[in-house]
Amino acid sequence: MKKPLLLILSLTFVTSFLFSVISAKEPFGSHATFLTEYIPEKYRGSVQQTLRSAGRNALELMKVFENITPEKYEAAAFVLAYLDLSRMRDAQRIKADVLIEDIEFAFKARELFPYARNFPGEYFYYYILPHRVTQEPIEKWRKFFFEELKEKFKKIESLETAALELNKWCGSKVKFKQTSPADQTPLETLRKGYGRCEEESIFYMAAARALLIPARYVYVPYWSTCDGNHAWIEVYTDDGWKYLGACEPAETLNQAWFTNPVRRAPIVLAKVIGRPPQDTKEEIYRQSNREVILNVTHVYAKTCKVKVKVMGSNGGLVRGIPVYFNIFNFGSLQPIAVFRTDKNGQGSIALGLGDFVLTTGTVKQFAWQKISTVPDGQLKIELRLKDLEKAVPEGSFWLRYPKPKK
Repeated sequence: MKKPLLLILSLTFVTSFLFSVISAKEPFGSHATFLTEYIPEKYRGSVQQTLRSAGRNALELMKVFENITPEKYEAAAFVLAYLDLSRMRDAQRIKADVLIEDIEFAFKARELFPYARNFPGEYFYYYILPHRVTQEPIEKWRKFFFEELKEKFKKIESLETAALELNKWCGSKVKFKQTSPADQTPLETLRKGYGRCEEESIFYMAAARALLIPARYVYVPYWSTCDGNHAWIEVYTDDGWKYLGACEPAETLNQAWFTNPVRRAPIVLAKVIGRPPQDTKEEIYRQSNREVILNVTHVYAKTCKVKVKVMGSNGGLVRGIPVYFNIFNFGSLQPIAVFRTDKNGQGSIALGLGDFVLTTGTVKQFAWQKISTVPDGQLKIELRLKDLEKAVPEGSFWLRYPKPKK
């Protein structure tokens, strides 16, 4: 007697499921006018990609525009255009209330803090609006930092003063301590009172964004002179970008415990969400449609331009092959940078000073060479692929680096 009812329920479930799948593939369905009504043309393609990737979460993302005023539409479009689609899958997970809070309190901060007038307008998008720093879980943090610190900062006129005062506050709340490899959220770091250098940087950047202080995440993938790596913060001031150790207060910017070690760094990289401002002078190390990694080594150390050409065993140029730049760290050679050769089998990169091991290859062939960079110089390197049994290095060699300056 109950079978017809069960059949109806089953059909209802299947129909609902199929509708969800169709909606996930084409999130615009009944929202065909969303892009043209709400999204500026320059962001339209990226937002469309975000919504398609979001699947069932697409309607959640579009809710943002139902809860903000029209003058904030472009900011919201920027946020949707550069949501992470791959590693952290933000487009599929983030909720509208998180993004609405980010946008609303970013605009409140722009009206409140005097120093917010002292940086280029586009920096509001690249260095203030994004909710993520690296790989920390999604969390609503912007309102907390704004409410907690607005009285302290609303009379400060200088970006540099604001950055230093914020670091004093951060340093009073969070100390360095090793944690698990998975990054903590900013508020989790606050509750615990400690974090790794990356987590201290996430904590500082979240607070800086809430207070309208343009900041970017900077890191050395591996040190060349000792085991480990490091991360810190650059803040934009009236005199351009300057660095600080997150949660490590100092009297001035460009002053930190790593000031001398970083002069011997193999490479220093900075992360920017979205496309970089057009006036950037840094070398673009890597870029995608969603983020750009800048090579800022020259800010901290002498550099050398290394140009590499890869040749096949038959003498022809090899295009699209990865070339790795390695240093010794944690008991083995570790890659600190990589690029793929262009259509001419070439590529170039600016590196710090010292010795590097270059490697490249395919499943059957390999090439390597040790190089020594020179201050303000250029090296032209040619790597020729050989069969694996003929290319494997034998014996041993030293890797040397500049002596530390006192």
